[in-house]
Amino acid sequence: MKRSAAFLRIAREFRQQWLIRAIALVSLLLLANACATPIGVVRLDTQDVYRGLTASVLSTGRPSDWSVQVLQRRNLFAQFDQHPEAALAELHKTIQQSVSEDQLQDRLFALSELSFFHSENSGRQEYYGASAVYAYAFLFPESGTPPDPLDPRRRLAAELYNLAVTKGLTRPDQEELVIENKTASLPFGELKLEVTQEEQTKRFQK
Repeated sequence: MKRSAAFLRIAREFRQQWLIRAIALVSLLLLANACATPIGVVRLDTQDVYRGLTASVLSTGRPSDWSVQVLQRRNLFAQFDQHPEAALAELHKTIQQSVSEDQLQDRLFALSELSFFHSENSGRQEYYGASAVYAYAFLFPESGTPPDPLDPRRRLAAELYNLAVTKGLTRPDQEELVIENKTASLPFGELKLEVTQEEQTKRFQK
């Protein structure tokens, strides 16, 4: 009997505490609802949603939300708008710092897309080369794991790489793609390109 009475007292106290907390929570929700603006729902069709999720420099001519977020986190958004090369140089410095694997992937992808965007708008081909280098480093990291197969940036990085290489090796008249041994200038150094004998033979046969 004593144990039963003690149990009932504990249960009664628990119910009282729960009731007090529930009333406080409901009051807080009502207050928040009174102060908040009405919430609306806008319906979009599948194509609009997909276009929004996959928007990038290749589809819209503007950097993707992924790259914009990297600029904003590093307080480089305004600088990139006014002085893109200075902003890219600052962002490049951060990949040499001790950062997590996810942060490095975020920055490499952003550097690839933003370099491509700048080259498209400035005509400076060396930024196509930079875009290709960053995209390759994103897709095939020297250490760590490659991006998740379901990461939508993976396909976009591959497309950036292919287009950046093509545009970076195209002559200024944009009529001939030149594949030859050369040293290409990059914003942060030089890239030595070598064509193997097998590749030269295939090119001659074509």
